[in-house]
Amino acid sequence: MRSGVRCEMIVLPIDGASSIVVDMLSPESPPVDLLPPVIVVVGGGGKEIRSSLTSKYFAHYRLLAEHLAGLGYVVAVPSRRGDPDCRWLGWDRQGTHTHRRQVEEIKATLDHIRGPMGQPTRAILITKSAGGGVGLAFAAQYPQSIAAIGLWCPALRTSEWFRGPRGEELLESVFGGDRQIKIDRKAFCADLCDAIEHVGVVHAPLLIAGSMPDAYAQPKIDADRWTDPDQLLQLAARAVWSRQVEVRIIKGAEHTMDASHPRFPEFLDVFGSWCAARSR
Repeated sequence: MRSGVRCEMIVLPIDGASSIVVDMLSPESPPVDLLPPVIVVVGGGGKEIRSSLTSKYFAHYRLLAEHLAGLGYVVAVPSRRGDPDCRWLGWDRQGTHTHRRQVEEIKATLDHIRGPMGQPTRAILITKSAGGGVGLAFAAQYPQSIAAIGLWCPALRTSEWFRGPRGEELLESVFGGDRQIKIDRKAFCADLCDAIEHVGVVHAPLLIAGSMPDAYAQPKIDADRWTDPDQLLQLAARAVWSRQVEVRIIKGAEHTMDASHPRFPEFLDVFGSWCAARSR
């Protein structure tokens, strides 16, 4: 854990019948000026806590949250119903994952932050991959709750992935294996949130950030098979009501990174500086 940052894990009830696990990070010495809370919205594969506490999938979210907490923000990283966190930690599993349920989980997390924790009303969302569509759907449904929303490698049309001819294969790739994320295929495919369909009604400031290949990178990096720069520009073009839209491309970055990646410090700086600019 980063020096100057404290972390606790809470079990947050959602609807009286189910709960999620939320990692809450905050500065040990809060800043004089109260900053908006940050909610990190995980992508399709979740935090992958079962794989290893040191895996890059877990570290990607934890290190981002630690970095933002070190800048003075209260940061929440909620899991989702259907994620293995509860069973792995000794609680029963609580339902299955869908995008619309994840929207409800963001709302419950924000209500907790600004209720018992007394944080400001509007939050900054930072999303990854398929979490981009979920975050934009939340911003469209609860515009009064959003200060700004940042997207990393957002998936434009998850419906084309999971409802298409390779749907079964992709569902297993994203949710199966060691991840063991519980879904009901019919319910999941009915509840998908496509970023491209929601971005046009969001008024909050937007950061649309992603990666592009670097032919000279050593060692060679994994190409982003989920999002490319053209798709980021398509999303920006649709953001017709947003008060401010920024597009940032990090050459040589990857869809998922941790501290071992040479572009990871730039990734942290992009979102840290953007949050600071939205908090003035």
